[in-house]
Amino acid sequence: MAVRTVAILAAAAAAAAALDCEALTERDALLVVDVQNDFLETRPAANRSRSGPTDPAYPIPPSERTGAGGEDIKGGSLAVPGSAVVADRTQDWYEAFGASAGAHIFASQDWHPRGHCSFCRNGTAAGNPSGFHPDGAVCFSGRDVPTSVMNATNRCHDGESDLLWAQDEYVQWPDHCRQGSFGARFDPFLGIPGRTVVVQKGFNMHLDSYSAFGGLVEGSGETLAEAITAANVTRLWVLGVALDYCVQQSALDALGANPGTGRGAPPTLRDVILVRSATAVRPGRAAAPPTRPVPRHRTGCPPRPPGPSLRLQGAPRAPRHRAGPDRSPPLPRMRRRCPQAVNATAGEEKVRAIESAGGHVVTEPSVAGAVAQFCSQAKR
Repeated sequence: MAVRTVAILAAAAAAAAALDCEALTERDALLVVDVQNDFLETRPAANRSRSGPTDPAYPIPPSERTGAGGEDIKGGSLAVPGSAVVADRTQDWYEAFGASAGAHIFASQDWHPRGHCSFCRNGTAAGNPSGFHPDGAVCFSGRDVPTSVMNATNRCHDGESDLLWAQDEYVQWPDHCRQGSFGARFDPFLGIPGRTVVVQKGFNMHLDSYSAFGGLVEGSGETLAEAITAANVTRLWVLGVALDYCVQQSALDALGANPGTGRGAPPTLRDVILVRSATAVRPGRAAAPPTRPVPRHRTGCPPRPPGPSLRLQGAPRAPRHRAGPDRSPPLPRMRRRCPQAVNATAGEEKVRAIESAGGHVVTEPSVAGAVAQFCSQAKR
């Protein structure tokens, strides 16, 4: 009898620990990296989820619309393949953290001045008439790359850029995320909770920062590491675009394992979790391998994976919307997008670097499934 009692108590304790792990609390923080218009591909100008905003957070100029009747938002100057799905899944994470009392939310924002050092010009029109790019371009460095293709006179000189230059992996980009531009703004149909802390980066003309930890909190000048430490955050969930640049660099800084910056990890952090299913990868010099085909449901989309429900601390049950004289009208129909994995086989060397540094990686597409997946990993 005593042995059976001990076993029952142990099982109850394990169940309680699992519930505690799967709750989002004031010790959790979400870091959404650069889900901005210039990094997003063409996507519907419509709400990102059934409970997301039905009206844009700001006007979308006609010049930024495309499709019949302007029903889509144009892809940005550095649009990342798969980023439309990332925007949808980002909305899911915003909703989960917004409904969880006390959980912290950070959103990084590339915020470049005109003529920033990360923009490829390749010298001047007079000095490099055949290779000058007045509107920017993607320019790769390398020992065998002629100066007509990569002119480094205006490259960035921060730690991350210097390391990439030494490794022949430095890149300059088309103009993107210029301060105050449409491209620099967050997707207009993201329901960003009001308590979200915006961290702006890349605002110095001669310095760049892929990592969100190189930015400053808008309006306060506090660093992201300082804000995380002050909030006593122990668990950080990282997602956004692009995995192979800003997302990876941010995760490595959170782990204190970024050789380009040498930053220490925020002292309160115990776990850094990459939400792989809510990231996307830029195509590099070689094309990424294709994703493996997945079985299709008769609706045309893969079957939805089963997953546990997520207990949100302090979260009320969402009301059901029905039409009627005393009830709010039903929400408009959203355009269907299959919830498939995003660039599932690309950028895995970046994922391995995060895992090697002590980070966790979750791949479940739903918030509840991703949290449960982490908790399963953590108890091993």
